[in-house]
Amino acid sequence: MKWIALALTAPLLLAGCGSSPPTHFYTLDAVRPAGGHTAQLHGPPVQVRDIELPGTLDRLEMVLRGPGTQVQVLGSDRWSAPLKGMVRQTLTQDLRDRLGEHAVISPGAPAAAGKVQVLILTVEQFAADTSGLVTLETEWSLGRGNPPKPVASGHETVHVTAGSSQPGAVAEGMSRALGQLADRIAARL
Repeated sequence: MKWIALALTAPLLLAGCGSSPPTHFYTLDAVRPAGGHTAQLHGPPVQVRDIELPGTLDRLEMVLRGPGTQVQVLGSDRWSAPLKGMVRQTLTQDLRDRLGEHAVISPGAPAAAGKVQVLILTVEQFAADTSGLVTLETEWSLGRGNPPKPVASGHETVHVTAGSSQPGAVAEGMSRALGQLADRIAARL
């Protein structure tokens, strides 16, 4: 009887020993502008304060837009940290590269009210489609004071061709899209 029980459970135990696909992690990187600083900041330094992401993107898994209203969640291709924080850190560095090291304050650094311009970014769309086209659509505002009163704002849509929908190409394309957004914001400051 013991042999029969062992013969029946052995296949189940072996099936549980299968391996799942490996998990790959990706990050966003700042993209330096050609030729160094590209703009002159007028007023106090800037601090990227708030980033709002849609719920479909506010996750560790990478997401691709499919046809129509479909999205594809890439379960084994993940961001190395929460996307919201990576967008904030990358945009901060991109703005530093365009405005100068002392013109942009680190996201977590304390800043006295009135001594800093606060950048708030609402991301409406930030993903690639299955052909590798990255779309970054945002509303942004720059304010001074406490609470911040807007001194500049804009709506930006950036399209970058990543070359493919492979996760590494998508992460690089998303990095380039943030660099282009920084170009546009810096030009308006």
